[in-house]
Amino acid sequence: MNKSDKITLSIIILSVFVVIASTSYLFLWKKDFTFVLEAYCDPEYEICHYRDCSNPDDCPPNQLEYYRVFEVPATDFPKCSDNSCLLECAMETISCAEIICEEDDENTCNIPADTELKPQ
Repeated sequence: MNKSDKITLSIIILSVFVVIASTSYLFLWKKDFTFVLEAYCDPEYEICHYRDCSNPDDCPPNQLEYYRVFEVPATDFPKCSDNSCLLECAMETISCAEIICEEDDENTCNIPADTELKPQ
């Protein structure tokens, strides 16, 4: 192996190490990402996202037809009592943001009959 091959190999090995180290830092130690979670929603009292689960293959494993969506920072997720974080988000014990249902081609919303929508 000549000198240029050794330098090239060293640069490749160093680059791989830098990529692994920076990814590990961001995702394992700093946890600089968010989870998007679905939680149960009562369609009689709340504005809910809706999906048709008549065909089980069209639904995720949680089988929620009516659901709310929350964004939770990865650093707060271990504080949740279940995978939906609904209780912690409702009590504001963790930092989370609800993604409000907006009807479009991809999303369907369920709006209770006695709810008045305020223009945004």
